[in-house]
Amino acid sequence: MKRLILLIFISFSALSAQAEEQTVSVELGSASGKTTWTTTDSSLSDFNGQLDHDLTGSAFNIVYTKVKDNNLIWGLGYHSYKIEGTSPVASGDYIVSGTTYPTTIKYGTTLTISGLFAMVGYNLGIGDSFQFLPQVRLGLGNTAKLDTSVDITLAGNSSSGTDSESVSGNTLIIALPFVYKMDDWRFGLQLQSIGAEFTLEYPGEKTVSTLDSAFLLSAGKSF
Repeated sequence: MKRLILLIFISFSALSAQAEEQTVSVELGSASGKTTWTTTDSSLSDFNGQLDHDLTGSAFNIVYTKVKDNNLIWGLGYHSYKIEGTSPVASGDYIVSGTTYPTTIKYGTTLTISGLFAMVGYNLGIGDSFQFLPQVRLGLGNTAKLDTSVDITLAGNSSSGTDSESVSGNTLIIALPFVYKMDDWRFGLQLQSIGAEFTLEYPGEKTVSTLDSAFLLSAGKSF
């Protein structure tokens, strides 16, 4: 990770002159990921694999991009992703001191990641009107927040609870934008592969939520 940060810093220094085109864009779209829940507690072993669920939600980015005469690009921006989901109601037995209690559990998670990012990439022009801009984006010191909720029915008695945890870390994104040029305006679509993970551990159990991908539409203006 330190090498990637250094590479971006060196690239910014090397590309500080000879600007060809600068663009400010807004990117909006959808994002997806997943949550897995595992336990080593034998009293809850029936629920291993039953509480896993997909996460879906939204993505929002604001991006400043500079394209150089040699087609190298660099940029800065802000991104925000929020995805959420809930498991199906899982049924099993909760075992305490040899006594078995019929139990149902529903587990929900919301993962939010936001902060600043830097990016480097390359402009692959396709004729006069289209650009393909593959790039690496690195979110530096991004805030990741995981909200959890659980609904439990144990031997006919129901209860619920919520929890929230936040951490700071880096977010690695491979972005593949396709852009249509119309005078000074830029319109595009973009696929993203994202490496972001939040792990929440308590004695005997672990929740792992990941942000995996996003699809966005963009609009911007060059100057």
